[in-house]
Amino acid sequence: MNDDPIDIEERFRKMIMARSPQERLAMACRMFATAKALVRAGIEKEHGLLRPDKLREHVFLRFYGQDLGEAEKTAILNSWKVDRGSNTPNGCSVPAIVNLVKQPPHNAAHGTSSKEDRYKSGLNKR
Repeated sequence: MNDDPIDIEERFRKMIMARSPQERLAMACRMFATAKALVRAGIEKEHGLLRPDKLREHVFLRFYGQDLGEAEKTAILNSWKVDRGSNTPNGCSVPAIVNLVKQPPHNAAHGTSSKEDRYKSGLNKR
């Protein structure tokens, strides 16, 4: 559904595109983390406390269940049972992304990062 006037849409797009790619990525990851937290809260309200593996399955099905066929969903869920011991993150890790984004650029000539380098790259905003 899109009920925004075209001029407002264009203004919003310009505001977003004025941000650096790193800022846009961090924003997207924060929005996804918020959506995931809301979904988890809804699932826990509906089903009570669940084991982490069961909660992960419910979150996956809530986000992607309508977009995949039964065979695809089953294959994905079964692959997790085999891979239960891995430490693979599911979704964006916002603190990791933000830390990566906020690292100042490296000045190869001096082996340091200057305030000027950070200002020029737009990362001096704290």
